[in-house]
Amino acid sequence: MQLCRIILLVAVFVLVTPETDAPATPQPWPVQPTAALNRPAPDHSVLLKTVILMRHGVRAPTQTSETLREWSGRPWPAWPVARGELTTRGAELVRLLWKTEGERLRAQGLLPSGRLSKADVLVLADLDQRTRATAQALLQGLAPSQDLPVHVNNTPAPDPLFHPVKARLCAFNAAAIAAEITPERIHALAEDLAPQLDDLGS
Repeated sequence: MQLCRIILLVAVFVLVTPETDAPATPQPWPVQPTAALNRPAPDHSVLLKTVILMRHGVRAPTQTSETLREWSGRPWPAWPVARGELTTRGAELVRLLWKTEGERLRAQGLLPSGRLSKADVLVLADLDQRTRATAQALLQGLAPSQDLPVHVNNTPAPDPLFHPVKARLCAFNAAAIAAEITPERIHALAEDLAPQLDDLGS
């Protein structure tokens, strides 16, 4: 079976629910959402693809200077880019992250050891400058000195991959979602993910 590898860059990952006439019924929060990830794969399993969902790198604030002044009595630093755009440092951090990640994937045999081709990697980005620039920095780290493209949907209509609600692909019931985010569920999730959160904080 041919091994297919896909890297997917996503600017905004939105949890949505299908629109129904019936009121939403809260479902029990999964007690062990990571159990399946810890289960060993069968010996006969074959990796088909790796899908990575990622937000943009460090950007300038999207708010106006007037709004920022309302949030703090201290002056805000001057940003070298326009509002909401990826900074030079943000691009460099993404590049370094994916340089390291590329080395790890190659060491595990999940990416070819030599040059990558369009058949190895697919990078999708939203229209915003910060997401397109993040995608380019990703490829600079993962495949330096290679001319791999960043795929962007340039049509005027909302891209359903990144904006399923705006594209009317599905509905988003904000009240129903808010009703399901209870303190008990948040506490249960925090307890279940405690080891992973400790790793991130160490």
